[in-house]
Amino acid sequence: MFRDFEFSYYIYPQFVVKAKNPVNFKVIPFENFELSYSPQRFVESAYEWDWPKDGQVVDHTYQYVNKNGTPDMRYALNKQVPVYLYGRVEFKTLGLTYYTSKAGTAEIFANVFSKMKHAMLTKENEKVEKKANDNTITPQSISFDYIPSSSNISDVDLSHLDPMFADVARLIVSNQSGSTSLIQRKLSIGYNCACRLIDQLEAAGIVGPAKGSKPRLVLIDGEVALENKLQELKNSTKKTPEQIFQYPALQDEKEKKLQEKLRFAGEKIPSMKRRSNVNDYYGRHIYMVTMAVEGRRPLLGTLTGSSTVADGQPGAPCVVPTPLGQEVIRCWELIPQFHQEVRLLAFQLMPDHLHGILFVQETMEEHLGQVISGFKAGCNKAYRRLVEAVPQHTGEVEPQQTNKLPLPSEHRLKKEDRSHGLLFERGYNDLISKSYDMLPRLTNYLHDNPRRLAIRREHPDYFRVQFGVTVAGQTYAAIGNRFLLNSPDMAQVQLTRKLTEAQIAKERDKFLNMAKSGTVLVSPAISDGERIVMRTVMNARLSQVFITPWGFNKFSKPGHQYFDACAEGRLLLLAPWPHQNERIPLTRAMCLALNKMAEDIVNSAITR
Repeated sequence: MFRDFEFSYYIYPQFVVKAKNPVNFKVIPFENFELSYSPQRFVESAYEWDWPKDGQVVDHTYQYVNKNGTPDMRYALNKQVPVYLYGRVEFKTLGLTYYTSKAGTAEIFANVFSKMKHAMLTKENEKVEKKANDNTITPQSISFDYIPSSSNISDVDLSHLDPMFADVARLIVSNQSGSTSLIQRKLSIGYNCACRLIDQLEAAGIVGPAKGSKPRLVLIDGEVALENKLQELKNSTKKTPEQIFQYPALQDEKEKKLQEKLRFAGEKIPSMKRRSNVNDYYGRHIYMVTMAVEGRRPLLGTLTGSSTVADGQPGAPCVVPTPLGQEVIRCWELIPQFHQEVRLLAFQLMPDHLHGILFVQETMEEHLGQVISGFKAGCNKAYRRLVEAVPQHTGEVEPQQTNKLPLPSEHRLKKEDRSHGLLFERGYNDLISKSYDMLPRLTNYLHDNPRRLAIRREHPDYFRVQFGVTVAGQTYAAIGNRFLLNSPDMAQVQLTRKLTEAQIAKERDKFLNMAKSGTVLVSPAISDGERIVMRTVMNARLSQVFITPWGFNKFSKPGHQYFDACAEGRLLLLAPWPHQNERIPLTRAMCLALNKMAEDIVNSAITR
């Protein structure tokens, strides 16, 4: 048995079962199941606790390397990491690929599975040949088509149709052949599911009764008649179409609970502290958590140093913790004593917030939020003791308390009040590390935070989010050098997706030469060609205006390579639309609007 994030897979001598729950599963015959094995070299991360103890080391490399394979000397902490030989098992039928640290075990598994499949198919062929040569056996006796049981077809409940009913009906009518084997082959579903569907099609009057091994007679002629029949089935009950074409037994219990919660949750509002709906926060994961001081007060530390000083040298940017900050660090280091499943990987204290990376090594009995709540409780005690003044008695007589219960609004106001010794804002932001190469990036981000804060303080105008910036009749939120809009020489980068690689390279060189001559390039960088051009100009440390569809809030700041570009005054980020936490796919109308904005910005520079 093996599993992925959603399904469990059980291997039996003649078939493989793909199961979501006890009532939602699919049977895959061995003849339709394909897998392959291949050895795979895998470069491990820089963290020794991630290295498999049972693996085979075949080579060594460095965490950061140049193109020629030599270590990148720009990184002072460039650790040597091992290269392991992994086994890669690809389940082609399922679209899954697994990597094992024991390559030999994976190879043995693949060979045994192939032998089982070959033996099973050989045995089945021998049985078929033996029955075919026996004159006392009719061809119907070796048919694999579905023959209905003695149960009455009128027992089928048409108010609870299978979710695939409509698709199967269209398949049967288009092929004018009604058989379970056709449904299994075309839709890659199990035998039992195909039998249930063929029963429902017969009860609905789309196919006729079974005729032994022959395909059933299709009673509907043409797609128009079928659509009318499907519409008639929808209207034959008072339930909605969604309820008709939803099989109740297939509904996941978690989905039911989620929908019940959403009924009372109200409208979703933008928030950077919302938990992921695909993670339960109990299991094994690496998280980067961020907590901000209430009111963004600089209570935790003081920034010292200059951004021009190299890391590790005297005078480099760093945060000197206050006594309260030292207590916060102590509370963070105490987390593993209360939660042994948690391992601390990195921590960075900032004047008004903190970042921490923790590794949940095994499933916890408590939610990650309870771990954070315990940490906050210890910090709040230190806050009350070190910062919050002890209230003085004035001698006035306090009003007599009553047993009257507070109104709901009073409950809400008291919950929102932050004057009772609570150090951090409610909630926390979390980022889940989803790959091995993501953890080093998160660690470097934490280590680089003091330098980034020093740069923002040295260039406040470039990093302050400006709302209500109007350019060519359009209002934007802006981050970066707004004086780039005053450039007399601007050009729009707009390339069609139909360009070949050679054409893109030609356009890239053309725009790069224009940027070197002082032209400011403007683009939303939607197509691959536009992204290549803008990335090339960015790497060449030249000026550009980037129009992003994702809005800014008051705490937004440029990330990755954009940060240094903003500090040097060669980048302006413009956001025409409000901030949203969830990034929705770009529509064609949105792309056309962004390109029109870029065109208007360039035209406004020409007319000045």
